[in-house]
Amino acid sequence: MKRAILALAVGYLVIGLVTRLMEVAGSRTCGCDPDCWCKMPGLSLLRWVLPRGHKNRAIAEWKAAQGFD
Repeated sequence: MKRAILALAVGYLVIGLVTRLMEVAGSRTCGCDPDCWCKMPGLSLLRWVLPRGHKNRAIAEWKAAQGFD
């Protein structure tokens, strides 16, 4: 069980590192608001791995207009 949890944690970090490098290279861009949690220096590594809880007013307004709210 410990080995599986360790593998999962290492996998998240590796995927986070790869996607962060892709972002630095210009393949991905984050459209979140400046006060979003993913803009914090230590947490930006997990930006693409943890897609929940981001702050983006434009998307929130679009969802409200479409009735997803």
